Amino acid sequence: MITIYKILTPIDFDIHGIKSMEFGEPDIAALKYGCEFASRFDSELHVLHVVQNTTEIEMCTHEAEQAEKKILNDLLIEPLNPKVKVLRDVRKGRPHVEIIKYAKEHSIDLIIMGTHGRKPLPHLLLGSEAEQTVRKAPCPVLVVRHPEHEFVLGGVQKI
Repeated sequence: MITIYKILTPIDFDIHGIKSMEFGEPDIAALKYGCEFASRFDSELHVLHVVQNTTEIEMCTHEAEQAEKKILNDLLIEPLNPKVKVLRDVRKGRPHVEIIKYAKEHSIDLIIMGTHGRKPLPHLLLGSEAEQTVRKAPCPVLVVRHPEHEFVLGGVQKI
């Protein structure tokens, strides 16, 4: 039998799109999967947002960090199982580095993340964050594409 105690679902939102709550569809799909897996396994669900490409001013301002935490906290995440504990965190840096660091620090058993399916050339030059996470993660990684096979029903609402 598989036992999964802690699930990490990293999500991404653009600092310029936050007022309209423009989360990427792959991230919403990954959150749905995270809610479903956490509900089925009575797991903790960790939701992580990593801020990248910030200016030095944004890195230093307490207000910018608080705004990002508020957005993450305002995202309505409701796993079907009421026993599921949802933990949220915001970090700054390269996404795959911070995701891997978080997974190690919190003894994460499974990472469920969305992929944006970037074009082949940038992928070859830079590598995708999802691919880097899969290669270096200390646990299994489930990568969800959008549109995905929609057998997961709910658990997440944009507000």
